Amino acid sequence: MLHQDLAAEPLTFKRHRYPADVIRYAVNLYARHGFSLKEVEEQMRERGVEVSSEAIRGWTIKFGEDIGRLAHSRSFQPQAQWRFDEMVCTVAGRRSYLWRAVGADGEVLDLVLQNRRDAWSALVQLKRLVGQNPLDA
Repeated sequence: MLHQDLAAEPLTFKRHRYPADVIRYAVNLYARHGFSLKEVEEQMRERGVEVSSEAIRGWTIKFGEDIGRLAHSRSFQPQAQWRFDEMVCTVAGRRSYLWRAVGADGEVLDLVLQNRRDAWSALVQLKRLVGQNPLDA
């Protein structure tokens, strides 16, 4: 069920056994955090909620797109400030440098992976990718 205008047709959880917060939390664990259905079922059981993985799958099919759209529109607002972050990692047995543009709220805006450590070129690329000139590191 696709909603063209979210304000005209609000998300409703009527005729469902569980409260809206439980459904949102389970769908969020599955869709945004990449847990499997069984892992979500175990997480919910640890929190005292007995729910089957089949119910979670049904909620994801029914509400997943709308919950994701609402969460994205509320949470991701472009920030005027972001920081430049470096991490050394191993890719295919070789040392690589991962440069990240991290927003003020901690969300990763963009990434650059290099074989050689060149902070200046990574900064220039990230500025171009993020589309902002100010860099408040």
